[in-house]
Amino acid sequence: MYKDSKEDVLNRLREDSDYIDQFIDYINEQLVINLDNAKSILDEGLKICTENENIKGIAWCSGTIGWYFNYSGTYEKGVQWLLKANTLFQSISDEKGKLYVSNGLMSAYFQLGLCELSTKWGKIALKIAKEIKNDKFFLIILNNICVNYLNLEKYNEAKKIIDSLQDIPYGYNDNLKINMYQVIAEIECELGNLENAMNFINESIEIGEKLNYEIIRSEALRIRGKINFKAGNQKEAEEDYSAALEHATKRDYYEVQASILESWAQSDLINNKYDEAINKLVKALEISEKNKYVLISRNIYKRLYLSNKEINKYKEALVYYEKYVEINN
Repeated sequence: MYKDSKEDVLNRLREDSDYIDQFIDYINEQLVINLDNAKSILDEGLKICTENENIKGIAWCSGTIGWYFNYSGTYEKGVQWLLKANTLFQSISDEKGKLYVSNGLMSAYFQLGLCELSTKWGKIALKIAKEIKNDKFFLIILNNICVNYLNLEKYNEAKKIIDSLQDIPYGYNDNLKINMYQVIAEIECELGNLENAMNFINESIEIGEKLNYEIIRSEALRIRGKINFKAGNQKEAEEDYSAALEHATKRDYYEVQASILESWAQSDLINNKYDEAINKLVKALEISEKNKYVLISRNIYKRLYLSNKEINKYKEALVYYEKYVEINN
């Protein structure tokens, strides 16, 4: 189905309201290949469903638009669309739909720094996934929880979740497998298991290249850069970070750009390259603040405070310390 053209899937949706499930599957595939194309098709799909008074279709298109904004890092817009979709799914008792948007809200609220709301929606999603025995979504939600723990630097907690997932099959969902392998690779890297980390990240890159998953490549190269640096492969790490940043910049993946610069700066700090590290962190912060990536901004405030303090720039350090305290409160 994924080889079908935009016109094919839109015509089928126009002719058959029940085609919405296949339509959304098509869109979810497009979200990891070409964000702009996915949004264009979604907008037209929503228009068709509205004209046909297809409530289920409107709900699914709205929820998927919410996920589009999550992918593009515009989380406040994502929340608006996901909440709208959730209201519609509640009205038609669509449990799978409620699960889909609950997972999206968990992710969006966490990125906005609203951890209590993120946890609330995560628990709702886990409960629904368990009730309807949907292993795929159960795994997706746990994957997102692991990502949350990574952002909070709670690596052992993330590892416990990973270890509990060994018996849950990936099936034929390569996108999910790639995401999970990247998360596992970063967890293993942070815990010092570098060989395992490299195996997982290389496997994710190999699968992604076969399937042309552009949105995933930047993040994979960032993680591999971190692994190479910790393994003492300085040249390879620099090459990975540089390639990751170039890839993310060309495609306007703003959140990934900020994450790459932050990881690269951490390597510079370990090598006592404070000026280079601070320059990267400041650039990452500009991207993060502009796009309201609260958790990334928080981590960067902390690193800028510590790095400026280390080179006796106390005035600058105090500015970032105050911002770090404010965002934590």
